Amino acid sequence: MKTENFTIDSSSAPDTANKDSIAELEIIDSRNLTVSCGPPYYWDRKQELREQAEEDYTHKLLIEERELSFTPVFLDKAHLVLFLPDLQGDLQKLADQLTDVQPIKHSVSIDFTSVYSRETLRVLTWVSGQGQIMANDHSACAAVVAAVLNGFSERAVQVYLESGNLLVDWSENKNQLFTSGPADYVFTGTYFYDEGDKPSDS
Repeated sequence: MKTENFTIDSSSAPDTANKDSIAELEIIDSRNLTVSCGPPYYWDRKQELREQAEEDYTHKLLIEERELSFTPVFLDKAHLVLFLPDLQGDLQKLADQLTDVQPIKHSVSIDFTSVYSRETLRVLTWVSGQGQIMANDHSACAAVVAAVLNGFSERAVQVYLESGNLLVDWSENKNQLFTSGPADYVFTGTYFYDEGDKPSDS
């Protein structure tokens, strides 16, 4: 590959591509990439989410007479970021309870987040209908956005996930989220093209 910058389309079919399915990537070295995850939005997607001193970003839910505060962030989907002092206990049960409460959306990603320091977070994620997932860059980004909005962290944060770590940077000027981390081979394959097609130079 000759270029150090390129884009990928994560949509399931060519005619379903949109700005949320296009990711910009930059090759840092032979093992590491930086990926642009776009700006964060409010859940209604009508406005980009930015840090404003006068705004309260937390919402409250009542689960079995226990009041919980969460921060809603929209990236690839609706993310519910819930800060916990530690990530112990029956988080599967709590995730199931949260998805049954309105106004939580059925496709919500629940990001349980523990603040280790102003530069370090740990995130465990449950997705409605899928259960726990091992790693997700958008969940890491949502957790950092929520941590910044609540005054818990800086904008550049190391995020510990179940199957790897990511460095997340929320650019204040551009209001863009960037993740950096290692890339490993998942599979190899061969692409066959018609004889009349011109191969890509990249």
